[in-house]
Amino acid sequence: MTDKTPDRPKRRSSQKRRRNNNIGSRLADDELILARERASRFGLSMCALVRESVLGRLGDPDPRSQRRPSVERELLLKTLGLLGRLRHQVDQFARSIPTADFHSLPELRQLGTDYIPIRDTIFAALGKAPSPALRDWEEFVAQARKAFESDPTAETVTVSATLLRRVVGAAVTSGKK
Repeated sequence: MTDKTPDRPKRRSSQKRRRNNNIGSRLADDELILARERASRFGLSMCALVRESVLGRLGDPDPRSQRRPSVERELLLKTLGLLGRLRHQVDQFARSIPTADFHSLPELRQLGTDYIPIRDTIFAALGKAPSPALRDWEEFVAQARKAFESDPTAETVTVSATLLRRVVGAAVTSGKK
């Protein structure tokens, strides 16, 4: 039995690296907390924050600097994901009950109505917009709801053919049938 460990392959590093010099610095606990908060506020890693501060480019960082989403953006994205999961659960519940019972549950309908402005507010805060297909689908659902509210016993409803083509076309192109 030998004490020799098997040779591991040597880790390779880039030989073309532009930044090959290190500067070390020690910080007190409170200084480290402030530095982390500042890095998060600027959306940079700690290393990028130090580099940009030293070089005087903090307001206009190097495009190669590592970007990190701000805490607010991370929270908005997490909230959007949780909201999507909630919407999915509400949709599954709504599908599991008979159509006649759906109209007697105003709270369930209110959840579906409240979801859209909350989602759109989060999208706006993130600087995004819902996809056109999603907006078309919501417009389709709104027209159908309006038609059913005017006559709940109707056998047929009128929906804009242009809108229907956009919704059906979006479903076909996304692989749904």
